[in-house]
Amino acid sequence: METPVVMSITDLEFETIVRGSFDVLDQYGFQCISSSATGVVCRSDIVEVAITFDRRSYEIAVELRLLHDEHAIHLSRLIALASPEEAMGWQLVQCSSRERIKSLVPQLAALLLQYGRDALCGDREIFREMRMAEELDAQQTTHDLQVRQARRRAEDAWRAKN
Repeated sequence: METPVVMSITDLEFETIVRGSFDVLDQYGFQCISSSATGVVCRSDIVEVAITFDRRSYEIAVELRLLHDEHAIHLSRLIALASPEEAMGWQLVQCSSRERIKSLVPQLAALLLQYGRDALCGDREIFREMRMAEELDAQQTTHDLQVRQARRRAEDAWRAKN
């Protein structure tokens, strides 16, 4: 029986691939301020972009935030402002191999440039729109949960003949 090869996080080359793919941020005045095997953070005078890899879920996240604002916005939210259909395919990006990281990370960088130029320049209106969209989604999720719970209670009462 063949023993599976266990890769270390550095074998995935996430940091190297991200730095190479997201170097296009330089044209917007971004500089890399921190870099590790699981994350790269680039910052301009106005905006911070974090590209991270979660070791447990194998998820890659690209998040933007205005400096001095703790609230980060996921890349899929930015895409959704222009193309909700395309955003659906980018809400969860998971990679467990170097090849998949090499394939998907450059696509994420291209999507950021395609849909995020205004955000990268610090357009506060874009960040406000994204935050409002998140709040609406949260309200809808809460409403849907409350409706499901009310239906469940009604069904239970009906079964109990109350």
